[in-house]
Amino acid sequence: MNKPSDRNNDPSKDDLRKKVLGLGERSMHKSYYPALQARVRDLERFRRLLDYTDDGIFMLEMPAGRIIDANAAASELTRHSMKQLLTKHFADFLPADDWEQHFLGAFESSSHPKKSMFITRIEPLGSSELFVEVSVNFEKLDDTLYSIVVVRDVTEALQTRENLRQLDEIIRQSPLIVFITDAHGNIQYVNPEFSKVTQYKPSEVLGKNPRLLQSGKTSPETYRDLWTTILDGRVWRGELCNRKKNGEEYWESGIIFPFRGHEGEISNFVGIKQDITDSRRMNEHLQHQQKMDAVGRLAGGIAHDFNNLLTVIHGNLDLLMARVDDRFSDFEGDLMKGILKATEQAATMTQQLLAFSRKQVMRTRHVSVNEVLLDMKNMIRRLVPESIELDTQLSQQELFSLADPGQLNQVVLNLVINAVHAMPEGGKLTLSTYLYAPRTGNICPTCKLPFDNEYAVIRVRDTGSGIKPEIQDKIFDAFFTTKDHGEGTGLGLSMVYGIVRQFSGHVKFSSELGRGSDFEILLPLVDPDFGRDVDDLKDVRGGREHILVVEDEGSVRDIVLRILKRNGYTVEAVESAIIASERLSAMDELPDLIISDIVMPGQSGLNFLAQLRKTHPTVLTLLISGYSPDVDMIQESGAAFLAKPFKTRELLEKVRDVLDGVANPRQG
Repeated sequence: MNKPSDRNNDPSKDDLRKKVLGLGERSMHKSYYPALQARVRDLERFRRLLDYTDDGIFMLEMPAGRIIDANAAASELTRHSMKQLLTKHFADFLPADDWEQHFLGAFESSSHPKKSMFITRIEPLGSSELFVEVSVNFEKLDDTLYSIVVVRDVTEALQTRENLRQLDEIIRQSPLIVFITDAHGNIQYVNPEFSKVTQYKPSEVLGKNPRLLQSGKTSPETYRDLWTTILDGRVWRGELCNRKKNGEEYWESGIIFPFRGHEGEISNFVGIKQDITDSRRMNEHLQHQQKMDAVGRLAGGIAHDFNNLLTVIHGNLDLLMARVDDRFSDFEGDLMKGILKATEQAATMTQQLLAFSRKQVMRTRHVSVNEVLLDMKNMIRRLVPESIELDTQLSQQELFSLADPGQLNQVVLNLVINAVHAMPEGGKLTLSTYLYAPRTGNICPTCKLPFDNEYAVIRVRDTGSGIKPEIQDKIFDAFFTTKDHGEGTGLGLSMVYGIVRQFSGHVKFSSELGRGSDFEILLPLVDPDFGRDVDDLKDVRGGREHILVVEDEGSVRDIVLRILKRNGYTVEAVESAIIASERLSAMDELPDLIISDIVMPGQSGLNFLAQLRKTHPTVLTLLISGYSPDVDMIQESGAAFLAKPFKTRELLEKVRDVLDGVANPRQG
């Protein structure tokens, strides 16, 4: 160790030492030597302590702010050597505003400046900018004011704080439900989306178990699997059916996972979920539609073959009756009419089958609303369980309207099915028909019916659960349903409304919660003889035009051939679209009319027509089918359409209308 006399050889160090130690001139006296030595050791230990700290410490001489001392951390923080630091002023490292406010301002405003703390930016030599927390203290020694400045690098801390702030904001703005529970499953945090979906405020759920959301629709096995998974430290994925504060059920899908603390023990559970109620409903609609499409294809296949047979039966009977009608006795005539009536009823049954496919071409005709219910009686009886009393009340007056019987059947079926669902414990279902006359005072304000019109009405009344008043204005919206998930598509009433409006009709309804619903289908009333089918073929006009018939079913091809030839047309028939194309290529002149079935092996009638239109856009065509797999394509094809089974008169009138330019293809 150096001798005290050696240390005193440097006057500047000696002066500083005297000031710091506070010994003054007494330090030179021999009696103060031990005290001086102890103070020096203390100073050296203190210096080492300062150099070990991570915070930069500067000693400034005020008011100039010249750096007269600093620790190793200050050198590292500023990227300046100690020698460089002692040539600097602290203001060199600060923005001008910070120096003036926290140093000069504090120095000038008071004889005893107060300490302060602030966050600012410094730019180390050759390095990127840092955020630092600066603590400023003032000390007066021997009438000289010094400033002790502690500088801490808070760049990473501020970035962490900003990241946490952003993370918190992301969770707050997230469209996903986020909640956190403690290790016992009690809720500690929920984000705004949780409150938006469940309608519970945070204060209403904090400290409570998420079981308050349970609807009873999720199986106990699902909850057991959930807890087994997360208590085992794994991530659970799945779907839950929960209940909102207002009692409304909703479905959510997501994950729940355990969060471990520093010691590795599970301290929390975190749930991240998404409300999938709408997507689940849409998926159920899609699945239901796929099932309906499958049923429709099956029904269509049956209807196609069945309608071919009915076309042959009906056509042959028409020809037979027209040929020997005068020779029939009354008894034989009644038998023939009975057969015709049976074929018409069978055709109605196929229309009821096709109602499930929802791909029917509109076939408006003169219908009796009484006969609609009578023809559907057996089908309705099979849909209604024994716990429900079925009562049918038909108008004494025959009521007629213009409608498509098949689609009208579909309307009634939907209303009946809805009524059955509304009476799970049983009740009474009443089907009735009656005359509705707005001018008599029986007014439907929401229907805005013309006062000078009368309507044939089909009424479906149930004594079921009824419809809540707040949703009654939504029941005709597409995909809206009051049934539980998986029990309805929400398409029934929207389809009912759409079909009835196509018939220029209206849907009138009333409902009372707990007492049932009453739906009335109002169809414009027509004269009993207006549009009625006439079986007499004597006044049907034939022609001499050339017609090509494309039909794969031999018996149907033969009867169409006979009917057209018998009425003067020049007709040739082929069994496929491929053969028809070859035949047309060989012709010098195209036929006046091409009649083609739609559903045929090899090439469909629609594809055949589309190819034909490319080379002969003006060719006249008439499509026929017992089942149409694509109604929209028929309507867009520009061809006229006639549904099987058709009567002889219907075929002849349609052919004549197309040839004369009377038929509107889009109306079929």
